[in-house]
Amino acid sequence: MRAVCRTSKVSWAVKSKVAALLASVVRQQGAAAYTQLLPQLLGNAENNVHQAELACMVLHFVSEDMTHFDVSQGEPYLLPHS
Repeated sequence: MRAVCRTSKVSWAVKSKVAALLASVVRQQGAAAYTQLLPQLLGNAENNVHQAELACMVLHFVSEDMTHFDVSQGEPYLLPHS
């Protein structure tokens, strides 16, 4: 993640792919991965604007994954991402 943010010349598409990959790892690994990643994201975001942008993108993708619920069965539960 830091290598992607070392330069401002990295395209949005590359940053988006990195963010989506990190969110995918969090989704597969569960809450423990999110608990470990969040302090790192916030700490890196304080370093420079590019890392802050990437941190926001990761959090955006993670939040999208967390909010895809199926309430047809009575209680909401997290849907697996396809």
